[in-house]
Amino acid sequence: STSDSFAGAVTVFQGTATSWMANYQTPGTRYYRVLAAGLTGQSGWSNDQSVNVLPPDTPTLYPINNPGGDGNYTVTWSATAWATSYMLQESTSNSFAGAVTIFQGAATSWTANYLTPSKRYYRVLAIGPTGQSGWSNAQSTTVQPAVRVVSSSAFVPYSGSSSLYIVGEVVNSTSSNVVFVRINATLRDSSGNVVGSDYTYTEILTIPQGGT
Repeated sequence: STSDSFAGAVTVFQGTATSWMANYQTPGTRYYRVLAAGLTGQSGWSNDQSVNVLPPDTPTLYPINNPGGDGNYTVTWSATAWATSYMLQESTSNSFAGAVTIFQGAATSWTANYLTPSKRYYRVLAIGPTGQSGWSNAQSTTVQPAVRVVSSSAFVPYSGSSSLYIVGEVVNSTSSNVVFVRINATLRDSSGNVVGSDYTYTEILTIPQGGT
């Protein structure tokens, strides 16, 4: 029974053996009692004993090491008692609205390979024969654009000129070389209205990892 008063008790075994093996899938406390049956009738109920079936322990999600904002990073978590697999979820919201399960398996890590910049949040739970743990703590990381503008300025080369020079610096935030980086410029007047746009390419055709 799930009650120490044995309300709603269910007979789980009847036979000549003096033992019985439980195979429960759900956590909770269960109470047991036994009686003997013979040709002359039944004995009274024995003393009762109980057992508490536990879910897997909740994993700990470790901080994500991604200082450069790269799109390739690894999410890791602790192994836990009574777990046979883990479920990892990802969301772009810290409330995990619209969370998506991106991994389910026995491993304790998962490697991301993202190309689009955004901040992503993660949580993980453990799954075992007795059910699921609660959700772990959350961790997050921000994927930066592959090439980021770190400085920019514009100036008129001389008085009366109709030209506008735009100069700046970009940095390669990826873990590999990037080539033919295109830079787009949008020009606005003092009221914020768009008055023109243009583009060019970086002077250095190949920007190495971490290079500017």
